[in-house]
Amino acid sequence: MHPSARYYAEKFFFTYTKIPDYAKILEIGSLNVNGTLKDLCPKNANYIGVDFISGKGVDIVIDDPYKLPFENDEFDVVLCSSVLEHSDFFWLLIIEMMRVLRPGGLLYINAPSNGYIHRYPVDSWRFYPDAGKSIVSWCKKNNIEANLLESFLGSKLYENINYDAWVDFVCIISKGQPENFDGQRILNTINEYSNAFCNKNGIDLNLNYESLSVDYLEINHLHKYIEICEEEIRSLKIKLENINTKLP
Repeated sequence: MHPSARYYAEKFFFTYTKIPDYAKILEIGSLNVNGTLKDLCPKNANYIGVDFISGKGVDIVIDDPYKLPFENDEFDVVLCSSVLEHSDFFWLLIIEMMRVLRPGGLLYINAPSNGYIHRYPVDSWRFYPDAGKSIVSWCKKNNIEANLLESFLGSKLYENINYDAWVDFVCIISKGQPENFDGQRILNTINEYSNAFCNKNGIDLNLNYESLSVDYLEINHLHKYIEICEEEIRSLKIKLENINTKLP
């Protein structure tokens, strides 16, 4: 788990405080690799973690991620962090996760918008700003009522700390109308984000629109920095020339 994945999961549980302490929570891809989301769940939650291989954090080993071994409407919360990029057919997994999520429950998705290539066993997808809307549209096409509570692209800089190459796509979807939802969102608790979507009082909002990806923004920043350095060099050359002309 890279640091920002944990950071936004913490924000999810902190913000959506109406998740009951006894909630039944399913995590897809739960193998403990540099940390686990299980530690962030409510203390008395009924947590179940599934993955392809056995290991710490895995309660059930599955052979087919597109056929989860659970009944319809079984879980209050489904967590899917750093998983969809490794799924050949992530759209099928979306439908399975929504199937086992109960009406009013929450699906939490975190997937890279950019970052390192990291095969496990494949690394096939990156998620851009409109992905949350497309996921909801896909659910509705499959006769599943879904609502996009919020989605956004995170930042490499958060809490004044710069974390390597990752920029996370974060998305919260409810199955039907969310229960005990007080309108609070992760977006209310962070400053560094872009291309966010949420619905407030029936109005769709697009916040902090940015047409350039983080990579392009960094390239532009470097170009400006180079220009500043070049100007400083020119200024120093002029000063040096002036000094040389005054020497005997």
